[in-house]
Amino acid sequence: MSNKSFTSFNAVLEPFICLDMPWTINHEAMKSSEEAAHLLDLYWRCSLSPKMSKKLSELERDLCEREKYGFEQEQPTLAEIHLSSNAPNNAPKVIANATELNKMVGIEFEKFKDKGHFIVTFSKPKGIIGMPRLKIDTRQKNLLINLIAFENCILPCMRIFSCYVKLMDALIDSENDVMFLQQCGVIYNTLIEKSHEEAATFFNDIGNFCFIDYNTNHFSGLYKDVQEYYCSSRRRRWASFQQKYFSNPWARISLFAAGFLLILSVAQTFYAIYGYHKPMK
Repeated sequence: MSNKSFTSFNAVLEPFICLDMPWTINHEAMKSSEEAAHLLDLYWRCSLSPKMSKKLSELERDLCEREKYGFEQEQPTLAEIHLSSNAPNNAPKVIANATELNKMVGIEFEKFKDKGHFIVTFSKPKGIIGMPRLKIDTRQKNLLINLIAFENCILPCMRIFSCYVKLMDALIDSENDVMFLQQCGVIYNTLIEKSHEEAATFFNDIGNFCFIDYNTNHFSGLYKDVQEYYCSSRRRRWASFQQKYFSNPWARISLFAAGFLLILSVAQTFYAIYGYHKPMK
């Protein structure tokens, strides 16, 4: 099949692949995905960021060169060199769930204004985890299951969806976490009966089938930064103060009134002492 045929075929598929996609489609990958083995492979390739697409192309060229020149099996591949050159990082494999992160240290979750490419960020100074909004319905559930199954057959360093679902599994332990993340706007749950409980169970179950090499986990830096933030005693005290005095309007009013009375008392004491030492003539 010619390049022109591939281009026209992909152009027909593009609107369906983009349907309800929470991240930006990689249009360059869509135009040049002649190597896609099937529709699921095409969807996966078009979900990669340009950086990941370039990395995938390098790995595929390396494999083609090995097959073309008949290199011995003992000779390391580019992927093996990449894995061996990455010293094991000390990023934790698990973090606290979303509600606990918010309650204990005040970490907030924020939906990206634009879809952007498939990525999750953590702003350490602000304590904000940013991610694309994920719509949870039957279609998205089936799609994620298939993508996880597909990634279990490829190199660990390319398993971007598996890393994402494993992160969501860590953030979601119960329906309370789903409810909280939906309030933050990073999850849009459209399941009907017992929706939050069903969504939590889905991520907990599918997370068990995500086989991750944590030395090449795409979110290992995020795990490490969030864990350091979570273990900070200073941030825990500040979060506890906020929970106690800013959790509801009455608490804020009480704090404001107490502060106002304190200022008046200090002012009264100051003028009393000042008047004693420097009486008016």
